[in-house]
Amino acid sequence: MRRYLRERFSSLVIVAFDRLVFEGAQVDAVLLLASNDDSRGLRVIRLLDERSLDSVDLEVAPTYQALEHWEEEARVAKSRTIQSARWSSSLDVEASAVYDALLVSGRVVRLGELAEVDIGLVSGANSYFILSRESARAHDLPKRVLRAVVERPSDLAGIRVRRSEEKSLFLPPESVGAHDRATHEYLTIGVGLGVPQRYKPRTRRFWHRVPLPHLIGDAFLPYMAHRAPRLILNPGRRIVSTNLLHSVAFREEAPDARAMVAAALSSATALSGEIEGRSYGGGVLKLETKEAERLAVPALTGEQVDQLVAMFDRLDQFVRRGRTLEASALVDETLGFDHGRLVAATEVFRQRRLGRKSPSR
Repeated sequence: MRRYLRERFSSLVIVAFDRLVFEGAQVDAVLLLASNDDSRGLRVIRLLDERSLDSVDLEVAPTYQALEHWEEEARVAKSRTIQSARWSSSLDVEASAVYDALLVSGRVVRLGELAEVDIGLVSGANSYFILSRESARAHDLPKRVLRAVVERPSDLAGIRVRRSEEKSLFLPPESVGAHDRATHEYLTIGVGLGVPQRYKPRTRRFWHRVPLPHLIGDAFLPYMAHRAPRLILNPGRRIVSTNLLHSVAFREEAPDARAMVAAALSSATALSGEIEGRSYGGGVLKLETKEAERLAVPALTGEQVDQLVAMFDRLDQFVRRGRTLEASALVDETLGFDHGRLVAATEVFRQRRLGRKSPSR
């Protein structure tokens, strides 16, 4: 879309609003004015809300004159890095310049170059299929019909899943033997609750067989976040997740998974999340799988991998204790990133996202 508009029109004005325009809408909206009336390139005007349009003259309103950025993008249109940037990166010239410089610095790579990101499982009835350890014991369910699962990002406090944070996915075989009394009883409970008639279960050949993701990853990535993207290590690749957390499987050539998870605490990845992700109602940052694969993550040297692995437990403790900013600063220092500059750029986009409110009528 960006390339099409750039090639078709010599003048583009994007009017961005700091507040949500449509009541109840969960996505951002901008006003796009495209023409060939002049050759002023791309301009961005920021207004409080749509009511400000009544009192503003778009011809003389203060703008971010993005012509130079536009021409640079045209020169490197064949570059996968710049070509794929979102319109959201045009909302602040200085913060956008920080991100553009980061992308072409050679110090970051797209997560998708090192990993595949896939959605988690959809059970159709989490309250039935996902049990706490205590509930699984109370129903006397055998281990052979249970699989370790993580249900919600809020259940995971750090950057590694602990056993105490795991739950159990009820995953019996297609046919349950007559001797397996406890499993039969729990299936009967499901029938009594009407689970087989719910949308997802009723579309399966066997209502109780929850399809597992085709990808069991090295890490998880919450698909929604309030502050910044966070990778969470999946020890031994033995745990599955619901669709509230993406599964991230690193390729063979990728560094140690612990180093990758730690590196993602960098403010470089936080900045990338603000630009590559989508801003939803209430200020929530959402990353679909393809957007997650576009996240910029640090490109690590062998020495940096060793350093991050060595400090992994310490970083995990920082995050668990609510000291994520300290963890981020430590990672930036280790990797040689300008922490202050990246954080300042990140805050420009984050504050706009968090400050967006539903319109009051």
